[in-house]
Amino acid sequence: MREIYYALVHSHLTYVIILWGRSKKTGLHPLQILQSRALRILWGFPPHHPNLETCCTSNIFPIQLLCKQAATLYVFNAIKKNIHQNFQFTLNKELHSYNTRNQARVHLEQYDSTLYGVNGLKNYLARCYNDIPDECRRSASLTVFKKQNIVGTIERGMKVE
Repeated sequence: MREIYYALVHSHLTYVIILWGRSKKTGLHPLQILQSRALRILWGFPPHHPNLETCCTSNIFPIQLLCKQAATLYVFNAIKKNIHQNFQFTLNKELHSYNTRNQARVHLEQYDSTLYGVNGLKNYLARCYNDIPDECRRSASLTVFKKQNIVGTIERGMKVE
């Protein structure tokens, strides 16, 4: 069942997810319905089965968590220089020499007059990355980062805003 889901549904949902994933809940709602319907059909749940329970049973993240996971993965790869990046992310530890508990976080730039920068893609990516646990941000390799990120999301109970 998982192979069918990943071949037919997941690939379409995750295409350019970093760009459209930060849209409002009303924009993501039709995609959430599509994902839920596909999971219910593939796993044989009744039509009004709770969405979160369906996702937990099938071990597949809801669309909101897929968006955040893709964002954190992009920032991690950009920081570790694993990919060509369009944004330059600065860690707090690169700004000053003294030790702080937020040194592994990405520095959020301050904008004076408009909300355009605050709501922009770069700040969205940085906020998603800063929301994950410290031990996950300090991972040395991509494989360890992915595993800790997934385990951390499951331990937090797949909380969706």
